[in-house]
Amino acid sequence: MDREHLVPVAPGVDLWVTERGDPGAPVVLLVMGAASSGLLWPEDLVDDLARDHRVVRYDHRDTGRSTRGSSYALRDLATDAVAVLDALEVDRAHGVGMSLGGLLAQLLLLDHPDRLVARRCSAPVRWAVRRGSRHPVRRRSCSPSGPPWPSPATTTPSWPGGWSTGAC
Repeated sequence: MDREHLVPVAPGVDLWVTERGDPGAPVVLLVMGAASSGLLWPEDLVDDLARDHRVVRYDHRDTGRSTRGSSYALRDLATDAVAVLDALEVDRAHGVGMSLGGLLAQLLLLDHPDRLVARRCSAPVRWAVRRGSRHPVRRRSCSPSGPPWPSPATTTPSWPGGWSTGAC
């Protein structure tokens, strides 16, 4: 059974958080993509991970049951993940991200490397600036190709529960 609650992450901003599994077990933080509720993670994945882990998933700002209408930047979303861990008194977690959540896991690894045991991502958004333009370029690849992306040594070949979506 999930434990559900609101977690304040900034003044006037609360995120809807769900937890499953043993509260004393190692934590897996599931970070979903843009405009997607944390409840969209496949239930069989969450159940499998929850056998040996405390699984934490949440709704981003302006998504699901979280606060709507606040203004924020991309790094604020990464900071929100740290605020969720702080509120739940979690020192370190396995970070797993899907799409935008994969990019946020990368930002967490860069900005708060002490908070992640490992990170895993599936189809992360990768932003770059095209020559002569400020428009983002979206790529499905997560393979590191230089700064500011982490080196392969900072990732793990698989994540808890044996689940995998391919090398990241």
